[in-house]
Amino acid sequence: MNIELANQIDEKLLENVLADEKYEWIRSYDIHIKMFYKFGKYDKEGNLKSPALQKMGKPIALALRIVSSFNRLTDDVDVKILINKDLWDEYSKEEKIASLDGILHYLELKTDKIGEPIPISEDNDKVQLKMKHPDFYCEGFNCLVEKYKNDYIPIQEAKSIAELLSNDNQSYKKIERKKKTKQKDEEDFDSETQAEDNYLENDDVNLDDIKI
Repeated sequence: MNIELANQIDEKLLENVLADEKYEWIRSYDIHIKMFYKFGKYDKEGNLKSPALQKMGKPIALALRIVSSFNRLTDDVDVKILINKDLWDEYSKEEKIASLDGILHYLELKTDKIGEPIPISEDNDKVQLKMKHPDFYCEGFNCLVEKYKNDYIPIQEAKSIAELLSNDNQSYKKIERKKKTKQKDEEDFDSETQAEDNYLENDDVNLDDIKI
């Protein structure tokens, strides 16, 4: 058997990722996610013949599968995350967390025309799910990069993605700076307020001495 349940360490990583505020909808709709290790096929010499998971011929670390409506009603799992164990073991803890966060972004609710979640059946609270398209995608061939350079469309797309990420990173830094400044101002205000409260609560304070 080349599939088995993920261990508690990786389950804990998933739990930590799902604790993020953006996944509140997953918790609120009681969507159960299970992770499974999948192993590649090896020959007698120990060489990898077929990766556990691949996309367009390239090994990938994770794949997300939405369980069929029937099985969601009979089994205690709504979504499966398949893990390429051979590749996964090479990842650092931070890379694993980022990968889990990334694969969960593909999951979203299926809604009707007015934006309400669609139940999978009339007599069940479970809601329908669907896969979301990524924000960006780029593919190409190295030999054509060397041949056509900037005239090769995938290179232009890759540069656009890099520019977008750079701009987003700058915006993120500005937002973080504003957050820190606001937080510091709030802390300073709280400190001043606390000092005033302590002064007023002191039994020796003469209210006539307080100047307004």
